[in-house]
Amino acid sequence: MAIKQVKIPDPKLQHKKTPALRRIFRKIVNPETEEETKVPKWIKITEGSGENIKVLRWHELIDRIIDYVKNRTLTECKQIYKHLTGEPYEGVNSKKAVAVKYIEWLFKIELDETKTTDEILQELKEKLSLKLGRWGLGCPHGCGRTWTFKPTDDLSGFEPEDPAAMRGVDEAGNPTNGYLNWQLQPDGTIRFVCDRCGNIVELIK
Repeated sequence: MAIKQVKIPDPKLQHKKTPALRRIFRKIVNPETEEETKVPKWIKITEGSGENIKVLRWHELIDRIIDYVKNRTLTECKQIYKHLTGEPYEGVNSKKAVAVKYIEWLFKIELDETKTTDEILQELKEKLSLKLGRWGLGCPHGCGRTWTFKPTDDLSGFEPEDPAAMRGVDEAGNPTNGYLNWQLQPDGTIRFVCDRCGNIVELIK
């Protein structure tokens, strides 16, 4: 198997290159039962119009959220919550509560609500937003396969966004390194096997 090396970008800066996303729902009707189902879809967040339209990056969206919480009304905060999540806000009527619910929804975490609004927003800007970076990589062997990676918890590198790519079980129930055969090397590099062409990709810093 051939080996090709790829240098990873800086995980702590990748959120500044990653388009921010919001969730919408599409209604799908089953033609046989006529039952209606809502299917979520993620789309890029833009501002402006026509020739001036711009796709926001995550760090820019975080700045907009902080501005809303500090300078807009509770009603406006609820409106932006619905715009970003696709669902109306339900909960305590305070701007802090709206911000907390959005952050918890986005990161799948529980925040310490004893913190002040400023402390929560500062954590969002300085720490949590770094985890929003995504890195798209096409197989360097040219087979056309692509993968999406997210920063590791310690922000030292990247791992597949799909957990099954790096851990799973075989037919006998034994643990495996996932469908990419994801392996950390002694020198800190990562090796994995392209699940399309079977060649080895090595991620280096």
